[in-house]
Amino acid sequence: MRETPASRRWRKIVAEQVESGQSVRAFAQSRNLKPGTLAWWKSRLRKIDREASTETVSPEFTALTVVEPVGTVVLALEDHKAHVVVDHQTDLGLLRRVLEAMA
Repeated sequence: MRETPASRRWRKIVAEQVESGQSVRAFAQSRNLKPGTLAWWKSRLRKIDREASTETVSPEFTALTVVEPVGTVVLALEDHKAHVVVDHQTDLGLLRRVLEAMA
């Protein structure tokens, strides 16, 4: 879920409540807010943050065409903390399956 003006507003209020050290009820009452609404937003924002932290981003690949294999190529896949060494003896079918598995 994307941030909305309402979620940004409530995120600020929830942060102020946490920083205050007050209970949800005491903080809400001091701000003329409904404690149930503050508690709901606090729970909702935690859920949004959890979902955002577990979302995966598909890596983007650039197609490479090798006309004639010359030397050795090292593909550094930093998001996966991996290096793939490709030379003239590399099984291209295996290389394709490895890269597809990483996508």
